[in-house]
Amino acid sequence: MKKKEGSMKINNIKKFINYSRTNSTNYLMLLSSIILFHVLSIFTAIIIPKIIVFFIEHNIKAIEIILSSIIVLQLIWFIFTSISNILKDKLKVHSNKIFLNAYADIGLYQTRKKYDEFIDAKNLNAIEGAKYGLWVSSDLSMRLEKVISSIIIIITSLVTISYFDIRLIFIPILIEIMLLPLYKKIRKIDIKTSKRILPENRAFSWYCRLIADTSYIKDIKLFLADDLVIKRYDELSNRIYKINQEASNKKGLILSSISFILQFAISIMLLLIVYHTENNTISDFILLFGVINASNYALNDIVTSISILKKTDILLQPFIDIIDSNFKEEEKKKIIKRDSHTIEFKNISFRYPNQTSYALNDISFKTNSTESIAIVGTNGAGKTTLVKLLCRFYKPESGEILFDGININQFNMDEWHRNISTLFQDFKLLPIKMSENIKESSYDENLFISPLLSDYFINPSGGEMQMMALLRAVQKKSPIYIFDEPTTNLDIMKEKEAMDLFKEHTKDQISIMISHRLSHTKSVDRIIVMDEGKIIEDGTHQSLIKKDSLYKKMYEKQIKRCK
Repeated sequence: MKKKEGSMKINNIKKFINYSRTNSTNYLMLLSSIILFHVLSIFTAIIIPKIIVFFIEHNIKAIEIILSSIIVLQLIWFIFTSISNILKDKLKVHSNKIFLNAYADIGLYQTRKKYDEFIDAKNLNAIEGAKYGLWVSSDLSMRLEKVISSIIIIITSLVTISYFDIRLIFIPILIEIMLLPLYKKIRKIDIKTSKRILPENRAFSWYCRLIADTSYIKDIKLFLADDLVIKRYDELSNRIYKINQEASNKKGLILSSISFILQFAISIMLLLIVYHTENNTISDFILLFGVINASNYALNDIVTSISILKKTDILLQPFIDIIDSNFKEEEKKKIIKRDSHTIEFKNISFRYPNQTSYALNDISFKTNSTESIAIVGTNGAGKTTLVKLLCRFYKPESGEILFDGININQFNMDEWHRNISTLFQDFKLLPIKMSENIKESSYDENLFISPLLSDYFINPSGGEMQMMALLRAVQKKSPIYIFDEPTTNLDIMKEKEAMDLFKEHTKDQISIMISHRLSHTKSVDRIIVMDEGKIIEDGTHQSLIKKDSLYKKMYEKQIKRCK
């Protein structure tokens, strides 16, 4: 249900405060203490000039009394201000902890999202929106402290002002009512700008990460792409600057008008005090001057802060949606380990989002743990798409995939992924310890695979990385193995070692290998040939080579090239 424009509800902020309390138990206590000492320091500062002038008015010349009073009051003010500042610093530390935990939760959300949902532009914008909402809410604690402190200051100030002339209390209230439309206008500009800038911020963040990403540095340097990257970086930076500048120009005149009205209100009130409160002393005038100033700025802080809090509440929505997400899957079937398993593709058809042509068209075949399969074909034939569906990165448009006769969507997602070992063409090893990537290897287990997290690291070659990824896959010990071009970066000796490793660990398990190197297909039990999203041939190496088949043509071309 859409909120009314004038609504004072800030439900997302309430949820964020509860989230903050969960992540930092002292959060509310710190906030309350800051408010108390902040208010006390302000009123101490107002009273000090009043006391000094009072001594002068009453011709009190005892220097000891005057100095001791001033020193005591200044010391009290110093203590209140110091405690307030110390607590504010502590709150910043707690807020930083909350901020880091929130970013971690966004990361968890990203990993828990289904693959096809994760790469959707709407989801990527939502993630960027959640990060931006967190950034905007970084001063939320201080803003809440300011609102509550200001309310206390206003109530106390109005009581003080009404003691001298009750009519004076209506002037600041009327002024702030007049300013409400201006604050509302500023909030609209801020919200519109922040939503408009999300795609640019997401792209800009990506280019910032790209410049610092070591995996891209060789290509950037060798293809002289640094100029292109910097150009895109500058273009986005200029677009973001232009959008922000337009918003700033619109807000500038409004903010100037607000300052003028506030100063004018203070001047009017002071004139009224001078002409209509003849019995008051100079010390009373100084006290009233301080109280009026404090109340006007407090009112301004309240209206400004409420406007900002409303904006923050709206911008926090993507993050609140994330922490409200329930990633727990309903109780689904678990995979029962047995000596033999089967996988069956039944009339599978699939199109990628925003595509009219089918990547897979009516695919059907069945395999089991007693046979190894190689899937071959031309580029774009649908080979990798097929295994992506098996990994449940996408759902088929029609048809179903069965594991032991059960639709794979009936299994818990984590349970399904625990039972699949994969090695994709574009594999990634995590930049963590070797032992955390691979259980058993000849490398030092404390060695890191990247300089990103430690000075004790290795920079492995492409072939070494692929062997590490292969070891990681076979050590998982799953009933299903999927290898997509597992030897592209390996030399002949390492290629043989990799294939022997593959055969050893996938024996009596379902194994599916995609490869353009048809020398590998001789040793598998079954070869499926794909073209334009369809299975066009199915058989052994010997049976396919005897036919006038696409497989035979591809194989013979590779043999000639090797010669």
